[in-house]
Amino acid sequence: MDSIYSPQMFTFDKIYGVDFNSQIIYKEMCRQIVRSAIDGYNGTIFMYGQTTSGKTFTMLGTPNSPGILPCTLRDIFNIIQKEKNAENYTVYCSYLEIYNENIHDLLTDSNFLKIADDNKYGVVVNGAKRVKIKTFEDGIALKDYGEENRKYRETLINEYSSRSHTIFQIVLLN
Repeated sequence: MDSIYSPQMFTFDKIYGVDFNSQIIYKEMCRQIVRSAIDGYNGTIFMYGQTTSGKTFTMLGTPNSPGILPCTLRDIFNIIQKEKNAENYTVYCSYLEIYNENIHDLLTDSNFLKIADDNKYGVVVNGAKRVKIKTFEDGIALKDYGEENRKYRETLINEYSSRSHTIFQIVLLN
């Protein structure tokens, strides 16, 4: 078997301990990705870790301690309002959940969505709802609505655990 698989190496830009909040992580690791996306580049902010390691909290946060997603939405609207011509931008969001290897749209009742390759947009999820948002508050309301539809279950490690993976996609059109 060793001859089939080559050794794997993984590198990390940075590892944060419990003393760091989401706003610091956003400023150090994510803000440049958001700025690049506004300039027309694709960007991804990805959380990875063991169950109960705080991925959902780091991404979503609370109203008093916003996570990476609220920081991202706030920055997008602040940047296009202050630095760009906001009238030239349209912002769309979708919110998907992958649970038991099925794709579910958290903004509709659509289940069992399929991944497809689109000639214009690349990999897409057919049937995923895209909602146009005009403000930071619209984005937070959409996130909150989708969160109400997520799958949460008790585990041996955690009484209230998200049992799924989610993708909150923000599409900026200029």
